[in-house]
Amino acid sequence: MIPRRLGPRSAKPRTAKAGCAVVFLGLFLLAQPGCHTTSPPPNIILITIDTLRADHLSVYGDTTIHTPNIGRLAAEGILFENAFTNVTWTVPSLATVMTGEYPYEHGVRRWDDRLGTKVTLAATLRQHGYHTAAIVASAALDRVFGLDQGFEYYDDSIKTQDQLNRDTGQTSAGHILSQPEPPPLGSYLFDDKLADKAIAWIDHHPKGPFFLWVHFLGPHEKPERDNTGPNPTERAKAAYTPDVEFMDRQVGRFLQRIREDPIASQTAILFHSDHGQSLMEHGLMGHGQDLYDTTAHVPLIIRLPGERDAGQRVNRVVANVDLFPTVLSLAGVPPPGTHGHDLLATDGKDETVYMETFLTADFPQDTTYEGKKLSFVYSLRGLRTRNWKLIETDPFPAPQPDGRDGPPLPVAFVDSHRAVALISMKEDPEERKSVATVFPKKTDEMLARLSTYASGDASGSHVDLDGATRERLRALGYLKR
Repeated sequence: MIPRRLGPRSAKPRTAKAGCAVVFLGLFLLAQPGCHTTSPPPNIILITIDTLRADHLSVYGDTTIHTPNIGRLAAEGILFENAFTNVTWTVPSLATVMTGEYPYEHGVRRWDDRLGTKVTLAATLRQHGYHTAAIVASAALDRVFGLDQGFEYYDDSIKTQDQLNRDTGQTSAGHILSQPEPPPLGSYLFDDKLADKAIAWIDHHPKGPFFLWVHFLGPHEKPERDNTGPNPTERAKAAYTPDVEFMDRQVGRFLQRIREDPIASQTAILFHSDHGQSLMEHGLMGHGQDLYDTTAHVPLIIRLPGERDAGQRVNRVVANVDLFPTVLSLAGVPPPGTHGHDLLATDGKDETVYMETFLTADFPQDTTYEGKKLSFVYSLRGLRTRNWKLIETDPFPAPQPDGRDGPPLPVAFVDSHRAVALISMKEDPEERKSVATVFPKKTDEMLARLSTYASGDASGSHVDLDGATRERLRALGYLKR
């Protein structure tokens, strides 16, 4: 079956030889009977940016931010206006990208969860003749968490940046450090150094098709900042836009290197963010603590070889779980059964996006209930459609220091602390109030849909993190305990 087109025809003219018309499907040209048009497998580059909100890019409408390189990529490709992450923090979000599974399936929900043996994107492509490589800029993606599965080359070495900080007393962006000591060795790499590594890899790329994943730290919180505000929160807010613009310049350097290489016409580029960032909306700073669009709405751009369908903007609702089947489709590999859809060959219908975060497991709360001391945390699970969002908040036992589940919470306590919010995204895009009591039927309908997704607790394939790894994660703002 030939899928429907993504949207309006591209402004670029198309030609076809008489008697041998071809139809575009994602990347490949499917010849009519009697034709012999073939396409070699393309190179595929996945660029992910940590903590990048869609609404803080000029191509998504923010005219106060200068991001011309991402804008140029969008002009060369297809921009998805309503892409949402399934998880609002890094490791489970990217585990979903790499497996096509929801967190309750791949098992990564807390910081001490490791991705178990899975059918991953890299492993599948490698089985079909692809070279696979990854270059990552954050300790959150250290191979100890299992996302290196299937990669022939996985560069998570980021000590060079910290040594640079120690030697010069500056960040690679040229800003004087506000702290006398650099972050722990290996906590992150600045975007210019990550771009240097990615460009060097392209300079020596292997023959044959390759899959390259490049993860920039982008505007993620960093432990050192200029003294541009009265407190760390204000400094982090003030640094967000400059970090986005710096990231754009470094991504632009990498993209320009690809354009200058003969591989450009045979390479697909996917640009994506693992999650966004709350900048004190709803009184929150950071990510992983909520499911609001400030952390859930992410950019997504796909530039196809030859810039096919360039300039299209797709407004249907999609999710990062869709990247797994999309990449395999680009490679001509039949995807295994997954929850996602091929973004280049769907029927154009909106999706219902499942979202969750269990990062709150690292922020336990203690209370006394009926004379007993309880330690608990909250999980957030929800659904996002074009017009509605449902968020269900449930308490569950705080995990023990050894990773085991805590004692069960009293049923009455759980019932009294459970909360459900229904938000009308059309009438309340800033997500200020719940209308669950105003629209009880809609609330019940979406709760029923949410119940079709497994809930479970935060347990997964636990990994014992050594002291150095824990310090590297604390440097990025995680692991408060």
